Amino acid sequence: MKKLLLLILMLLLVSCDQDALNYYMEAGVKTDTIDRAKTTLDLKVDMSFNDDFQEEYASIADLLSFIQYKSNSAYDKTTQEKITYQYLGSEGIGVDTTYYQFSDGSYLRVPFVGKYLDFNQIEMIGETDFSAYSKSPLTEEALSFIEEKWMALVNEEDVVNLGNEVIDTPEGEVKVKKFVVTLSNEQLHDFLNDVIEYLKSDQYFNEVFRSYPLYNLEDDELVEFDAFEITGQDWLNNMSELLEDIIVNRFKMTTYIDIDQYIIESKYEVSLNFVGILETIIESLELEANYQMYDLHEKIQFDFPSIAEEQMTTIEEVLEIFEDALPNEE
Repeated sequence: MKKLLLLILMLLLVSCDQDALNYYMEAGVKTDTIDRAKTTLDLKVDMSFNDDFQEEYASIADLLSFIQYKSNSAYDKTTQEKITYQYLGSEGIGVDTTYYQFSDGSYLRVPFVGKYLDFNQIEMIGETDFSAYSKSPLTEEALSFIEEKWMALVNEEDVVNLGNEVIDTPEGEVKVKKFVVTLSNEQLHDFLNDVIEYLKSDQYFNEVFRSYPLYNLEDDELVEFDAFEITGQDWLNNMSELLEDIIVNRFKMTTYIDIDQYIIESKYEVSLNFVGILETIIESLELEANYQMYDLHEKIQFDFPSIAEEQMTTIEEVLEIFEDALPNEE
């Protein structure tokens, strides 16, 4: 509590001006130009479910009440190469995997199977065809619009320069400038509503969305809807209605910028509450994330495995083994 009160006092006492906003924005643009780097990510999500949902779907609620994702990655955009060691887990179960990306394909090594999945081949799960989803509904123009809206979201009063600090990184101690950005419930809702309204009139988005098959879970089987069609505008209207049921209590980003004006560490804190239809399922969500970048622009030596045919597996085999490892419903 003392640390929280101290942070609030600092935010009130430290002046925030146009120079802080410009410096922060310029650092974001410059960081996007990095072609080679190593990264770490630690993400934690805590969810509190409605009592009725918790009672009826106890195993699902217990599995999703706490989720953690960790990754250690190296990438080179010029050669389209990437290796990511990652962990995804909850209170009851965890999975370690390694993701390999080449210029002509990508593979996932699943240790508890001891084999590799070819992502180029994952289009069918059982009798369900997911290949249509490989086509993105967002054009470059749409992505540019979203990026511009996000950058315009941050105002002068939202960025606070907390001065110089020294932080620990995998490369050692680094001197940085520390910035804190806070956004309100209204700002984030305005941003998301602007994106939704843009996509409603985006012909490409609506055409691609109509090509997506839609499924429902019935008796533990995915069943495709044949009786009716849902358009992209229908889906966006539903998203707009659901957005009204989300209350952002806290959205805070702490950013550390090195002497070369690269963002080398970002911390995120998000707290949500829910009302309306969403409140019948989930009451609150707390998210914390810490992302670091290091070895910027340095040449990376990738150690890719040589994969034989007998070392390959299928998504069905992975899901079957994973399902057997899940705790049984009592």
